[in-house]
Amino acid sequence: MTSIYVLEAHQKKGVGLSLMKAMAEAFISNDYDSVTLWVLENNLAARSFYDALHGKVVDRHESKEEDVAINELAYGWSDLHKIL
Repeated sequence: MTSIYVLEAHQKKGVGLSLMKAMAEAFISNDYDSVTLWVLENNLAARSFYDALHGKVVDRHESKEEDVAINELAYGWSDLHKIL
């Protein structure tokens, strides 16, 4: 999967949390204990959501698309149980 987005009409209703918990449970059941995902740096709502789930910024990446800078942050969880 390369990206996922919860439509604004469905935000703040537990959809994102349910998706994150399902992801954590699936990874844990397959013997993974950590995960990293990327988010646009200017997506403050998503960043706040990941911060609330105890994610930590672990990397930053800048790319250009048609001369427009795209800045992304990597959020990581070294213990997926923190999401549950």
